[in-house]
Amino acid sequence: MRWSDALDSAHTSTHELEILLRLLLAAAAGAVIGVEREIKDRPAGLRTNMLVALAAAVFTILTFEIYGALKSGN
Repeated sequence: MRWSDALDSAHTSTHELEILLRLLLAAAAGAVIGVEREIKDRPAGLRTNMLVALAAAVFTILTFEIYGALKSGN
């Protein structure tokens, strides 16, 4: 294994952890909104808001990943 391979794999794992953290934060934000809506007995509660926030985060992350791949020429 070469040093550059080790650095690439370390960068990838950090990048994947950052993506996971962003997804977890989006789900948590959606959960906070959902809990507040359920407390006030409004439609679109916890699960709906978590899924919407998570889906929005996934699409945003995918957009940035695709843009980064196209910009770097990979």
